[in-house]
Amino acid sequence: MIHTRPRPSTGGGITGFALASHVGWGVLPGCGGAVLALGLLTTGSWARHTAEVIAAEFPAEPAELADSEEELAPPGPDHAA
Repeated sequence: MIHTRPRPSTGGGITGFALASHVGWGVLPGCGGAVLALGLLTTGSWARHTAEVIAAEFPAEPAELADSEEELAPPGPDHAA
């Protein structure tokens, strides 16, 4: 695209800008449609079923990782690494 200075008598620069903004108005509904489709995909019955299948792979209660708080504390200057 060749950029030229707008001529005051014709307003050529303004027309180019207005035409270019129409592309932006076309992009907005496209993005809105993509968000809508993603929302329907991630909240539909298929997504709920997938979440249930994945949740079934995890235990109901998390396993105990440590018996005391001392085991969870990061090594400090008193502890040997």
